[in-house]
Amino acid sequence: MTRASLSRDRILDEAVALASDSPTAFSMRRLADRLGVTPMALYKWFDNRDDLLRALTERVTGDAAASAPTDGPWLDRALRYTVAIRANLLAYLPLLRIEGASRHLAANVFREADESLRLMLELGYQGQAAVDAYRVMFWAEIGRAHV
Repeated sequence: MTRASLSRDRILDEAVALASDSPTAFSMRRLADRLGVTPMALYKWFDNRDDLLRALTERVTGDAAASAPTDGPWLDRALRYTVAIRANLLAYLPLLRIEGASRHLAANVFREADESLRLMLELGYQGQAAVDAYRVMFWAEIGRAHV
């Protein structure tokens, strides 16, 4: 691959693939090797590894953004939302294994927590009971995602 064919999107595509294939071995050097360029070529597109991880996280969380459905009976909406959360967890797993990437997931995780709490409040849970109901739903989905 020539340097001219390198792009931000191409780098992120390969970064997603590398994170999925071997998240514990994720590095700028390994990514550059996959792309057939020197590691320094990546710095034209990203300031540093943290900048790349931020963009990678945005790519993955943007593709897997979950929001609580607003149509249909509550139970149906809750079930569809837990399925969306599970899909997110599965998408995030490779990123969570990359050192330093997890802190970039915080914004999306908090957005999902807010959506979940809104759903629990709508059902009639209040205060700590809404938080507890959300935790049960969330941890049940983490358990299913790991299976």
